[in-house]
Amino acid sequence: MSANTPEDEFMRHPKTAITLILCAVTLCTQETSKAKPQIGTWVDGAGHDKSQKPQVNRPHFEGTWRRVKSSDPKEPAGEVTLVIQHNDPEIKINRVYKSNRYTREEALTYYTDERGEENLDTSQKVESKTKWEGNKIVSRSPTRGFGDRFDGFKTVTWQISKDGNSIKQMTMIRSTISTLDLIREPRKTTHTFVRVP
Repeated sequence: MSANTPEDEFMRHPKTAITLILCAVTLCTQETSKAKPQIGTWVDGAGHDKSQKPQVNRPHFEGTWRRVKSSDPKEPAGEVTLVIQHNDPEIKINRVYKSNRYTREEALTYYTDERGEENLDTSQKVESKTKWEGNKIVSRSPTRGFGDRFDGFKTVTWQISKDGNSIKQMTMIRSTISTLDLIREPRKTTHTFVRVP
């Protein structure tokens, strides 16, 4: 009597054979999924998941700040105070200017995720985009000249000191219009604010 072949066993017990095949396929699939990362997930050489961006410790600008210095000789005399609410990516700045003649107040909002914002600057609407550049906050907006014509860019950078007690606000206005007899250099000003206890 000849020995039964695998084909004969399969025909005699088809349900048992199919069950064994399914189990083998399942085990192979599980081992393969362990060996390969899922689509859209970055894995470094140590097997660490890179799908999440690392947390960055960025400075916090929250507080009340008083201007103590300006590099602009044409800056009108007066007291300038900033009240900043910082809940990243949203930053709200209440800017108050006080002189012997009048008081002016501006409410500004910026978003550091580059979604864009619109603020009033001396009664004109200004559209800008803001982002982090290292530990600095940088906001960039177009400038308009005669006839409401686009003529350049305004870049405002905020940087807080390492001890967290002062802020430098650096403004640069760069014109894109030039002639053969006049090349406009960027205009730069720096304002220094100190924290109000």
